[in-house]
Amino acid sequence: MNQGWMILPSPPADEAEWKEGVVNSKTARNAAGYVCAALIALAVLTGPGGAEEYRIGAGDVLTVAYWQQPELNQAITVRQDGKITLAVIGEIQAAGLTTSRLEQQLVERMSRVNKNISQVVVTVTQFRSRSMFVGGEVNTPGMLYFEVIPDLWEVIKLAGGPRETADLSSVTVLRSADAGGGVVRVNLGEILAAGQLDRLPALHPGYTVTLGRLPAGLSPERFAEPSERLKVFYVYGNVASPGRHPIESDIDAIEALALSGGPGANADLENVRIISKESTQQVVRVVNLERYGKTGGPYRYVIKREDTIFVPTKKPGIFSGTWGAVRDLLAFGATASSIILLLNR
Repeated sequence: MNQGWMILPSPPADEAEWKEGVVNSKTARNAAGYVCAALIALAVLTGPGGAEEYRIGAGDVLTVAYWQQPELNQAITVRQDGKITLAVIGEIQAAGLTTSRLEQQLVERMSRVNKNISQVVVTVTQFRSRSMFVGGEVNTPGMLYFEVIPDLWEVIKLAGGPRETADLSSVTVLRSADAGGGVVRVNLGEILAAGQLDRLPALHPGYTVTLGRLPAGLSPERFAEPSERLKVFYVYGNVASPGRHPIESDIDAIEALALSGGPGANADLENVRIISKESTQQVVRVVNLERYGKTGGPYRYVIKREDTIFVPTKKPGIFSGTWGAVRDLLAFGATASSIILLLNR
């Protein structure tokens, strides 16, 4: 499983089911021990030194602030050779360094001129060294800049989301020359339907993402204004009106499905997948909307901004598949009989 996403199972239907799963107190205590161990391991991994600090790159925009001498404060872009030129200090290498390491070097340089300067703060205001171009059938195509590059679906949403004419089964990722070049073709719709975000290709600076176009004719765009970009949710799969819709306060998954025109024929409402961005993770939930629509349980999921709902199609069962074949055979037999009768005439 890749970092940055996780799958949550559906919650128990009622309190009785939940209690049934924790009858054995010894098992519960053991489970608690495992949880504690996992939390300790997580703290070790994400604590000081666990996460790699961002390294400055060419094209990044920095602000350099001197607490004891603010008149020397400066905003500057890292040149392609990786260097910057600052007042008093002159030229210094910045690319490849973390902001904390660059701060240390600036204090060392400045202390030779002014010993009163003991603290410098370097901030990356624009992460232009980690850029990607997103084009095709998205609402706001163009260059995007990241501190940490998210997954493919999140990148498309940051580009305004798919247009109504977008074909989610036809996404191309053009790799940069530094990564060896080449084109990766992605059936994003299939991946979202399965909730298997680990199948998304890894993205890196310099890549180009293009969202393909449906064969059908042009359709008017909706909610493409930048001010509305984040006030939407997305519905795809087996629904009458797939695409993005404006978010309203306190609407649940059933109401969101209604706003998308309702489910289509053979929609699998027992295995609806809802993809949400929570902190730095993409969380995939499997929700039984058929059960919720009938009983109001097990719980009400309230849609949040930029949630993605994907309604899969039911797989045909053995009987339905057999009956379909028999039906087609009977139809063919009737047609063949008509042809024979006409020939005999």
